[in-house]
Amino acid sequence: EFPHNDPAMGAFMVARCAPKEKYFPIIDVLFKTQEQWMQNPLEGLKNIALQSGMTQEQFTKCLQNQDVAKGIWEVRQKDEGFGVTGIPTFFINGERFEGEQTIEAFKGKIDPLLG
Repeated sequence: EFPHNDPAMGAFMVARCAPKEKYFPIIDVLFKTQEQWMQNPLEGLKNIALQSGMTQEQFTKCLQNQDVAKGIWEVRQKDEGFGVTGIPTFFINGERFEGEQTIEAFKGKIDPLLG
């Protein structure tokens, strides 16, 4: 959870307000459909929330929940403490990798560590 703007904060909030088992499926949908819902973030996030089983009232309360927002900002601050400046960021044996990586790049770093 590393929001860069209000729509990203709202997206992470929707995922956090959903039942635990729906968190990663919602995150997956948010990333896959980002271009579409970002055209009208509030409406787009509402549609995703409703499709995940939230009611309109739950969605509205979720986006107003300061405890949820605070928890997300705490994660971001912790990440920044590790030198994370954006997503995706991966750490392999203490080495930071930023941006999209290929499976081959990961294998090249992980395989030698497996001995």
